[in-house]
Amino acid sequence: MTIRNLLTLLCTGSFLFTTGCDDSISSRETVAEPPPELKAVISTQRGEFTVLLRSDLTPVAVANFVNLVQSGFYHGSEVANANPASFSVANTKYRTPNYTIVPNFTTELLFDRPGIIAWTLMDDPKMVENSIPHPTRFFVSKTEQSPWNLSYPSFGEVVDGIDVVSATQKGDWIKSIRIVGDPTAVLAPYADKIRTWDAALEKVKPPVRTKDEEGLPLPEGTRPVGF
Repeated sequence: MTIRNLLTLLCTGSFLFTTGCDDSISSRETVAEPPPELKAVISTQRGEFTVLLRSDLTPVAVANFVNLVQSGFYHGSEVANANPASFSVANTKYRTPNYTIVPNFTTELLFDRPGIIAWTLMDDPKMVENSIPHPTRFFVSKTEQSPWNLSYPSFGEVVDGIDVVSATQKGDWIKSIRIVGDPTAVLAPYADKIRTWDAALEKVKPPVRTKDEEGLPLPEGTRPVGF
């Protein structure tokens, strides 16, 4: 007999003598509410596409992405690489910040369809072997790519504007990304980590440039492994 069954019998047997047992069981069986639905609307010069962020499945990845978006990190970022399979986004004004996030994997976000958003991997071969995500560089798949399943940590999928995703090319740029929905409950559990992430980002923040300075060249290694 399980502990739950035993408690149920005890409560039933003592019902005539006391009250409140049902409330006690109810409190034990309370299930935490799922996080609120969050979406990211990504605007490019080709149009907008909307990503459903799966914080219920990949909470650390989504918290990191939302924090970057809210800090304005991706504003004006470049599409660093693009081909028929995917395109990747990198803010080339920043060096890679000195932090990593744990890889969240889920079978609900496999690359068996287009429009999956995921982190690229760190450039160190040892980190690639362990699927350690790059902390800021992401890509969006354009076609089914099953060999990538459980290799690249995905954290959302395109739910509107897949035609914009398909048309995106290298040299395009991100005009803005905005979060739709309240991310408070998603960010709160990672408050300490976010302070660490923000400190690392601050250290690689690019200097303010005059409008006469030329843009920085694209760095090597901005393409997901295997592309």
